[in-house]
Amino acid sequence: MGMNKTTVDSLVESLKQKGFRVTAARRGMLEVFLSHHVPQTASELIEKLEQKKIAADKTTVYREVAFLVEQGIVRDVDFGDGQKRYERADEHHHHLICSNCQSVEDIEVDKDIGRIERAIAKRTKFVIQRHLFEFFGLCQRCA
Repeated sequence: MGMNKTTVDSLVESLKQKGFRVTAARRGMLEVFLSHHVPQTASELIEKLEQKKIAADKTTVYREVAFLVEQGIVRDVDFGDGQKRYERADEHHHHLICSNCQSVEDIEVDKDIGRIERAIAKRTKFVIQRHLFEFFGLCQRCA
């Protein structure tokens, strides 16, 4: 799925309407999140911004990510390796993570997960608000 211009523009427009400035770094990050479906670390975000000729240090990236999380555009994903990663908040999916090369692949398990989640909620009377469900192992190249 290529770069969805209207989505970036509509996000920028909605942020401007709320009275927020949209800097080159902020817009660049929105573009990265809308065109990459794999969760990004701060270093990966910096790298992708540099490719777009946008200078951003770790402080800027963390500040912008925190802002985008606050706005509900991005959320953090934890792969349990001490590295924070971020992805679009409106795209919930699950991942296969290679323990060797760190490659990340999206997988579709939503129907099954939904069924399991409803069964757990019913059995335990627990009100589930969100879940994290990631698979760790070796990809085809590393196996």
